Amino acid sequence: MKLSLVNEAHPDASALRVALDRFYQNSPAYGAFVAPSDQSNCWRFVVEKVEAVIARKGSCRVLEIGAGRTGFRHFCLAPELHFAAQDVTALNAEYLRTQADEVFVGDLQTVTGRYDVIFSTFVFEHITNPRATLERAWAMVTPGGALFVFCPRYDMPFYLPPSFDHRSAATRWLTGLFLLGRRVRTWLGGPSAFLIVTDPSVFHREWARDRDAIHLVSLFDLRAFARGRGWLRRCRLPSGSVKDWVVKNLLQVNVAIEKPDADSPVPRTT
Repeated sequence: MKLSLVNEAHPDASALRVALDRFYQNSPAYGAFVAPSDQSNCWRFVVEKVEAVIARKGSCRVLEIGAGRTGFRHFCLAPELHFAAQDVTALNAEYLRTQADEVFVGDLQTVTGRYDVIFSTFVFEHITNPRATLERAWAMVTPGGALFVFCPRYDMPFYLPPSFDHRSAATRWLTGLFLLGRRVRTWLGGPSAFLIVTDPSVFHREWARDRDAIHLVSLFDLRAFARGRGWLRRCRLPSGSVKDWVVKNLLQVNVAIEKPDADSPVPRTT
């Protein structure tokens, strides 16, 4: 029984990236390509940081990763903001040029410059190189800046994304058991895992939300990444009920990793 879980260095992860890029390029009805997004519950934390940077520096450079049809520029109206948007597909390029001061089409390696704030909303679960993405984004964050990640969280025991919809109950149970052991190892101070599922259900069934969620995002992995680099702060999203709180704050990763400035020591732990 094959679990189809690898890290980004595995050749299957590279093959998966090619297949997913082909899927996105040929799926104009995909939700992120149809209508402007509103992630204001998440963006409010980004804007708070933007305003703090503007108060300190007089201006703020912001990069959104995987911007899609973002509505961020209409949410953050600060004239001192320089907004750059990156997306993997040219399907959104024309729209993004009406929204951003700079547009980068391609992977994160195509992005140039340094930014005070970098953020992504519901993108991190769709990438096949999470460790490299974090490393690249972190290198572009200026001292005193922050990297924000908002996305589903798949390190709760036996909670799997819809990309496992086509797998048998036995395979799902064994996958959950394997992940539980791997998450405990990272939680106890071991290395981050950044696990990728190489056979998502989007290739077997009609597209539905997060059937293309191939990175099993873990808060423990992000804490391990932040260790010795910066401070990881969880962002508590507003909610209207217990169920809403569970979905938004327990089953999602909502974090800011703050980079120390020249006058602050690099933290040993977060």
